[in-house]
Amino acid sequence: PRFAIEAAIQMIYQQDIGRTDKHPRVAGGEWWVQKRQLGEDIGFHHDKDEALASLKMTMKFPEISTVTYLTERGAPTLIFNQTTPDGNGEIPVVPETGVLSYPKQNRHLLFRGNLQHGVPGELTPNYGA
Repeated sequence: PRFAIEAAIQMIYQQDIGRTDKHPRVAGGEWWVQKRQLGEDIGFHHDKDEALASLKMTMKFPEISTVTYLTERGAPTLIFNQTTPDGNGEIPVVPETGVLSYPKQNRHLLFRGNLQHGVPGELTPNYGA
């Protein structure tokens, strides 16, 4: 690992995938960090290979998606049981189930990489502000 965050990702990979060697269906990973204002949305989306989606109109999803909270504050993540075969429609059309997870320091979410998810800012708790 070149950076502390890459060492953390390697540790998370070992924890989530359950192995230290290469998984046959995992070729790599993508990571990014966001600092958001309290109450700010992250629109609902599917994690995907953005280049394939843009250049070849193909939806290639990661095997797994994760969210790791570093603090106790902010809007929750909402994960629906919806996926999309091509980006033009949801299956099921209306979500039947979902999971809502509020931030907690070091909380780590793991879910199927093809599920729609986002951060609805309007569900941010009032922290006594």
